[in-house]
Amino acid sequence: MSGKQGRTVESEQWWAQSTAAAAKPGDLRLVLDLGKLVPNGYFRTYWVQQNITDLSHYSAAVCDLFRSTKEYREERVFIRKKEADHPASADGFTAAADLARLVPDEAGMYGAAANPAADSAFALLETKLLAPHLGSAPPAQIAPQVQLTSGEQGGASDLETRIDQAPAERPATTQTTSALKGLLDRTPLLASLQLQSTTRDQAGVFIRIHSAVVLAAASDWNESTVQSALADLVRPDLTASELGVNSQPRNGYQQLDGLWPLVASTHGKYLLVSDDPAMTESLLANFNRKSTSEPAEFIARFNHQRERSNFVRFTGLIDRPGMISDMQNAERQPQFFSGNMASLSHSLAAVSSEKIEVREDGGKIRQSVIYEWSQ
Repeated sequence: MSGKQGRTVESEQWWAQSTAAAAKPGDLRLVLDLGKLVPNGYFRTYWVQQNITDLSHYSAAVCDLFRSTKEYREERVFIRKKEADHPASADGFTAAADLARLVPDEAGMYGAAANPAADSAFALLETKLLAPHLGSAPPAQIAPQVQLTSGEQGGASDLETRIDQAPAERPATTQTTSALKGLLDRTPLLASLQLQSTTRDQAGVFIRIHSAVVLAAASDWNESTVQSALADLVRPDLTASELGVNSQPRNGYQQLDGLWPLVASTHGKYLLVSDDPAMTESLLANFNRKSTSEPAEFIARFNHQRERSNFVRFTGLIDRPGMISDMQNAERQPQFFSGNMASLSHSLAAVSSEKIEVREDGGKIRQSVIYEWSQ
């Protein structure tokens, strides 16, 4: 203000480095000094994503928002503090883009990732298809509440409770070595694709969630080895003998002969596992489709327009017991999923889909996030 040349934000290294790496400014530009932002206590407390460890690897970032009639596009650039010790394989980036071409147009959600570890690929197959289960509960962030009573400490039923012995605990099940896990450990993986969609049953009452996983390897898969490994993993939860775990050939894939329609198919370097024959056939029909995506570390898309009504229906059925109890209270609080999340989805009904692409660029990470508008 006095006319003297002082220190400006443009002279800061984090500003100059991030803006130089970005393209032309968009309608809105946000430049972040992550070196000062990440250690800040307020940021660490209120940052919703809570990925503080991931952000600590970057010194600065810049985000540009470009608006048009049919879409909002956000271009992000993150500047690494130092080069990665073990650069990712470029073949994996190409394989991830190649897997994206298999996704049917009517898919609800998909994500293609490059260079997955064997553990993450096994966890993906296990949690999405082969043995879904609830994980460990997240640590509580709120102190326990004290319920004040009239002083009663127990009842007549407590007289049978032993107080001289520790409560019985369920013995932890020992996980034997899985043949499928060993197969994935021995196979160099280039990329993975997970795909999910929801459909209503014939009566229109219940929502079915169908999933598929495709793994691209550096070498061809052995079909008999894959079928044997899958059967060994699912057999303990399905049968005491061999009922329902024998594979039957179908049109381009193998399907279990029981009530559970688990599907597996190998095509050279590609392994496809799904719980829905119709989804499998849609994926197989796209093998001759040409890839239109550039090599990327991660590609994902969520079809909000397709999944919105099924999400509301699904969460409404789950939250119904809570709704009935809430109706008895004078002050009714909306359920989180069927109330708050469904309301947010309704407010964003004009957003038909969201897509994100992440690419490595030397010491930088480039992200493109596209929101498509239906009106």
